[in-house]
Parts: sequence; C-alpha cells; structure tokens
Amino acid sequence: MAMCSYARGALAVAWFGVLAAPVRSTDYPHTVVIDPDEAYSLGRGDTITIVGPGVGRAIEVRKRASFDAYEVDVVNRSSGNRTRHAYGLLAYGEASAFIGDSRIVGTGTRSIGVHAQDVSRVTLQNVDLTMSAADSIGISSRSGSRVTANHVGLRMDGDNAIGVLARGANSRVVGSGLSIVHTGKRNGAAAAFELADAVTLSDGASVILGKSSVLTEQPGVNAVSIQGATSAFHASDTRIVAAGTGSTAVALAGGVAAIDGGEVRGVGHAIRAVQGHPGDVAVRVTGGTTVVGRIENADQLLALSADHSTLEGDIVSAGSGPLRVRLDKSSWHGRGERLAELNIADGSWTATGDSSVQHLALLGRAQVAFDGAAPASTLRVGTFAHPGGEGAVTLRTRLDAGGATDQQLTDRLLVAGDAIGSTRLHILNAAGMGADTSPLTGEPRAADGISVVQVGGSADATSFFLDGGYVAAGPWQYGLVAYAPGTSDAGQRLLEGSGNDHWDYRLQSRRTDASGRPVNDESPSSRARLVPQVPAYLVLANALFGYGRAAMDALRPVEPAAARDPAWRVQTFGGHVMYQSGLPFQRFAVDYVRSDRGLQMAGDLLAWSSGATTMRAGLGLSTGSTRIAPRDVDGASRARAQARGVTVTSALTTDDGWHAEASFGYSVYRLDVDTPARGEVLGRFRAHANDAMLGGGFRWDTTEHFVIEPAVSLLWQRLRFVSVADRDGLLLRGGSPERLTLRGGARAAMRFEPRGDVLAAWSPYVDARYVVTRGSGESIDVSGVRLATGRAGKGADVAAGVALQFRHGLTAYADVTARIRMGRGGESGMSARAGVVYAF
Repeated sequence: MAMCSYARGALAVAWFGVLAAPVRSTDYPHTVVIDPDEAYSLGRGDTITIVGPGVGRAIEVRKRASFDAYEVDVVNRSSGNRTRHAYGLLAYGEASAFIGDSRIVGTGTRSIGVHAQDVSRVTLQNVDLTMSAADSIGISSRSGSRVTANHVGLRMDGDNAIGVLARGANSRVVGSGLSIVHTGKRNGAAAAFELADAVTLSDGASVILGKSSVLTEQPGVNAVSIQGATSAFHASDTRIVAAGTGSTAVALAGGVAAIDGGEVRGVGHAIRAVQGHPGDVAVRVTGGTTVVGRIENADQLLALSADHSTLEGDIVSAGSGPLRVRLDKSSWHGRGERLAELNIADGSWTATGDSSVQHLALLGRAQVAFDGAAPASTLRVGTFAHPGGEGAVTLRTRLDAGGATDQQLTDRLLVAGDAIGSTRLHILNAAGMGADTSPLTGEPRAADGISVVQVGGSADATSFFLDGGYVAAGPWQYGLVAYAPGTSDAGQRLLEGSGNDHWDYRLQSRRTDASGRPVNDESPSSRARLVPQVPAYLVLANALFGYGRAAMDALRPVEPAAARDPAWRVQTFGGHVMYQSGLPFQRFAVDYVRSDRGLQMAGDLLAWSSGATTMRAGLGLSTGSTRIAPRDVDGASRARAQARGVTVTSALTTDDGWHAEASFGYSVYRLDVDTPARGEVLGRFRAHANDAMLGGGFRWDTTEHFVIEPAVSLLWQRLRFVSVADRDGLLLRGGSPERLTLRGGARAAMRFEPRGDVLAAWSPYVDARYVVTRGSGESIDVSGVRLATGRAGKGADVAAGVALQFRHGLTAYADVTARIRMGRGGESGMSARAGVVYAF
C-alpha cells in the first residue's frame, strides 16, 4: 500500500502554496502519514481513497504528531486480517487529530473508522462516519486515549460490528449530539470482538453521551455493553433503544451506568446484568428518564436507583445475586420477582402480577397498587416497613360475602416476617355487589369475609387500617377486622406454614344495633351497617315531598272565598319538621330533621266576574331550599336541595258561598349530599317534581263577624330522579315515587272593621285539618339493592294566623302551623308563612 510521509519541510511548502496560489483540492490515493512530532493539515475538499488488496490506513498520526482537516472525504476500501486492521484514522503515541465537517467511510471487513490509542486525543466535529462491512468498529479508544465526537452521525451496517469501543483504564469516548445507528447482525460467538454492540466499554474505560441517540435493530445486538468493575457509562438527555428480539439496551458485566433524562428501551431487556459475570453492577436513572423493558440480574448484585424517573417493565432476579431497587419520587409499572430490597420514597409501584420482595419499605407518600388490567394478584414480602408518612397500599377486592379462600377474589399483601408501622389500605371494589359477610349468626368470625393482609411475624391491630374508616359496596359498609395470632383461622392461612399463629386482616360487613353500637355477638335486633350517605338517600323522597307540600300550601289564599278582585302576592315561608320512619330497625328505618326556606311571587293573570261569581287564573314562581339531616346509627350525613318552581293557579268563587281551587306546579331540585368521612359524596344531583292540588269548601257566615269554612283538598305529587353514581361508586336509582295526600277540616275566622285611616279590617283565624297520605314506589335502588324509604302516615295540621287589610287594596298576613304526627310514621313540627297581597 502506497504511503506519503509529511514532515516540517513539506508542511512549510504546503503553507507557502496556500498563501501564494488559489486553494485546489487534492485526491490522495495513498496513506497520509504524519511523522512523530510533526503537524499537517489537509485542504478543504481533499479526498483520501484507499483500496486493497493490502491492509490500508487512510490517515496515520504518529507519536506526538498533530493533524487537522476540514471538509474532506476519507474512504478506506481495504480490509484487515487476523493480525492487523484497516483504519480510516489512526492516532497513537500521544498524538492529536481533528476532523471537522467531513465524511469517513469504511467498506472493508475488520476495519476501524477512527482509532486512538496510547493517550492520544481525537476530535470529530460534524462528521458522517459509515462502516458497512463485517467485524468493523466505528470509533475506538484504547490505552488512556480520548475521542470526542460532536454532532457525529455513525452508522454500522456490517455483522458483528461495534459502533463505539472504549477499552482500558482512562480510555474515554465523549459524544455530544452523537447519533449511532446499528443495523448489522450478530452471528454467533465467533464474532471478532465477541459482541456486536452499538457501544461497548471495558476494563475501566468510560463513555459519556449528551443529547445523543443509540439504536440497534437486529436480534441479540445490544445498545450499550459494559464490562469491568471500574467501567462507567454516563448519558444525559439521550435515547438508547435496542429494538431487536432478545436485545438489551444496557447490558452490564460489572461497572456503573448513570442516565440522566432521555429514554432507555429494550425489546429483550432494558437493563440486564449479564449471566456469568459475578461483579457488582449499579444503575442510576435520574432527571425524568423513562426506562421501558425488563430489568434483570443473575449471580451478581444489581443496585438500581431511580430519581424523578419512570420504569415500565418487570424487575426480576434470575440468579443468586441480590437485586436492590430504590424509587425516589419515581414510578414503576411492572412485576417484581425475588427482589432483595425495594425502598419507595415518595414514589409509586403499580404491580402487574404476582410479585415478591424480601424487604419492602414505604417512605413518605409512597404508594403500592396493582394494575387494573391484571388478574387478582399477591404481593409476598419478607418484612414490610412503613415507619411514618402518608404511604398506602391499594388492593382490588370483589366485595361480596367472601368466605372460603377459593371464593374470594382479591389482591393480597402477605408478609412472612414483621410489619413495622401503620399503613393505610385503599380498597377498590372489583364489581362486588356487597353482602352481609356473617349472614348465618350475625356474629363476625375469623373465617368470614375477605382476607386482604396476613402477617406471620410481629404486628398489631393498627398495623393496617382502611382509608376513610370503611369501604362501600352497594349500600353496605365494610370494615377491616384484625384477628390476632391464636384467634385467626388456620383454614384461611395463605402464608407458608400451618396453624393460626398469624395476623389476619379481613374485610367484613359491619353490624350495628338500634343504638349504634357494633354487634359482636348474635343478636336478633342487629342489622348490617349502611354506608353513611345511604340514610340521606333513603329520606330524599320523603323530604322533597314534604318541601313540595309546604310550597303548595304557602300558595293557598288567606281567605279563599273572600277575594273577588285580581291580585299580586309576595310571600315567604319556612319550617322545621322531624320525620319518624314507620319501618322496623331491621328494614333500615331512618328518621330525619328538615328545615325549609322559600320565597314566592304570584299573581292573577286573568279574572272574570258575573255578579258574585268570580273566576281567576294566575301564575306563581317559587325559589327555596331545604336542609335534611338524617338521624341514623350508620354515620352522619347531610343533604341540601335548591328548589326552583313554577305553578299555575286557578280559583272559582260562587255567589252562594262555595269556592274551589286548582293548581299545578313543576319544580326542579338540585341536591348535594356530604358526610364527615368523605366530604361531598354526591353533587349537583337533579330531581324533577310535579305537584297538583284540587280543593274546595263552603263559606258559612254564622254571624256578621264570624265565619266557618269547612274544606277538603287532594294533593298529588310525583318525583323523578335521574340515575347517578356517587363518590364511593354507589349507583343510585331513585325511580319515580308518587304520593297522594287527602286533607279535610275547617277554618274559623272573625272579622273586625275598625274605623281607622290606615287599617280597614283585620281577621284572626284558626284552621284544623286531618291528613291521610298514601304512596307508591316508596323504595330506592342502591347499586342493585332495593331499600324501602318509609311512608308519610297520618297526621293533623293546626294553624293560627291573622290578616290585616289596609286601605288601597293592600293586605298583610302571617300564620303558624303545627303539624302533629298520628301513628308510628310521619312528620311533626312547625311551619310559618308571611306575605302581602295587592288587589288591583
């Protein structure tokens, strides 16, 4: 192979030619050799082309020599052999070289694009480097040398090829904006360098990449391979992908990998400690790095730490070496198998299947859960530690009657050793309808319900507790019951071993008696405890019927048979009533207290008179609210309803004292329900109401100043609830209940007419009515369980008031009504209204 050696004299002549004549490109058909301690530069546009049959070197920079070139083409078509390699650029013996804005091509086998050894320094800037033959290397640094590759595009198309090779202590390759694409195959163990990788470093070497990318496409070709205890790979904002079947993004046989930002993705493995190499390895991912793929070790220690990063894939120890993982404000989605240690600090782990960890520690706000798409899974732990903070474990459980272990469908936490600290459990209902877990005796037993956590070592009753204190399934309330060693059931044991010397934490439906005390023995007067908001749902229909009746009553004229002229009315009403259910305790009787407030404006739009007979028709607008406080043993809850309504009214008064009234109203309710345990559990829930009243009476003037009016009225009401799910997942179907109320009684009034300039007349009055109510659809469906809502029953209304008639057609009035319950169920309390009427 032809060579041309350049010393200082040749360099001086070359520089003189540059200064004296225009620059012309040169095509070098031979090796350019820079002798020891000499310097040489190629001109822009120069080309070096080396062809066989011998082993060629396009550029050779010898001991302490220097070389630089811009905008050149370096093409080596020769091939190496078993003892020698072909080179595009070879620098050795403390030499230095710089190539910028250029192209380097190697097409022969066993060739190296750029090679530095013996403490040499090579810099590549904006270089396209392509190696297309088998057993080739793109960039090589050995014996303490350093190669810097800035904005270099490296493509490896040959089989058994290596993109970047760094070997030996203090050898280094530094890349910024380096792109490596490896499309070649790996053909067995006979490969020249034993591995076909995009990047490989060994024996104390290091590779540092920033804002770069590494891609391999063929099966078994790793993106990064690290060998040697002191070897180190560092990458920042770099994408590392091994896309071939069985390939690994980062493979370690010793050494350290530190990745800050970017992505690590492997079809075979994302990170793997290589089988047969016992040296300890460590991997640190930080700064938002995403790791996708399996992580595995064999017989060596693998220490993996993630800080503000994301892991997607299984982490498995496949040999005798320990695998230690730490997640700091990081998330992991995958299965864990035979992990020696897992510390989660303000991070999260979502397991995708059965997993095992020898020591699991939750620090700060650490979270452990199971993937919703995975089957019911078990996490087996040697020791479980939650020394403080707000960590939690989330388990999916089908909330039903439970019982035998093969009838239970749930995720589980099984701790063979000690459980340290107190840990919150989130329970997600997996399509369970809820049930009484102790239906036969009513007494919770150690085999009843669903086992979610078992501990074989030291623990106590507070080691695990439910978030919010209970779990809702349908209308039922489940609690967590801890059975201590000696009281747990040996037949329910899922830990290794036998006997009942373990802690068993079980979900069981709670039971209560009529006074609200938990029931722990057989009692015929007990029942299952409801979720705290369910009592509010059970009384909604009764309470809204009551408010609707109060609003319709407020629209009734003060003196139905006395008014002849059309009029406008403004009035306010309010009330405070108590409801007592007529149902037995076992059928979930719920009492409540209700407070109403309302404002109405009404007027006659049409009036017709013929002699003493008058017919009027008008419209009323109503706004108001009601607050409902159930009085129940299941837990505190409150409901609030905002009401808006419109009512059409009509009245007929005859000349012989008879009168009749009819009205029809439509209202919309917006309801909110909250509990102390959950806050708002149901917001902006809507219901629609229809109220129709028909009544009549006779005005009997017994004397000039005393009037008695017997009267009867019929009120029909209907509610229509929309179906809605609350915060606990309870599906509420209120249906369309109806109610019919018949009232009959009499009104007595006295009329006085003082001779004043302001007050024309005033009339005190009393009113007494007997009330009978019947209803239909008096039940509600809560997640498939239908519960009775109770009945209104019978009662009496007694009212007293006064009307003041002023000059110029203005009347003011106020009255108070006492409602008296008669029988077991119904409302009792007080209501009042006040308003003014202007006749025109």
